[in-house]
Amino acid sequence: MFFAFDLFETDNDKLKVIDVSGRPYKIVLYRINGNATVQSGIQVRKLDGENESTLKHYDRYDSLISYSVFKGSLELVLKNTNFQKQKPDTLYLKLP
Repeated sequence: MFFAFDLFETDNDKLKVIDVSGRPYKIVLYRINGNATVQSGIQVRKLDGENESTLKHYDRYDSLISYSVFKGSLELVLKNTNFQKQKPDTLYLKLP
């Protein structure tokens, strides 16, 4: 008899769904749990109706501090909580 199981947690955590003013889609932020092929991090996805596509994956971050949308860009403040002395990083993504 064979058993199949996941050695590590594989579910991704949905952090936030953002309505983008003047755009026909939403932005969804996920915490991606790493495995042998994907490094853990924060992922930005575009949700257009039923279709979800990845816009950007930010490796090694595990915490969303804050976000804002302005002038067609998404501002993210992200942190890796494994390094307590590291300050949060502010990152910008131009939205389609």
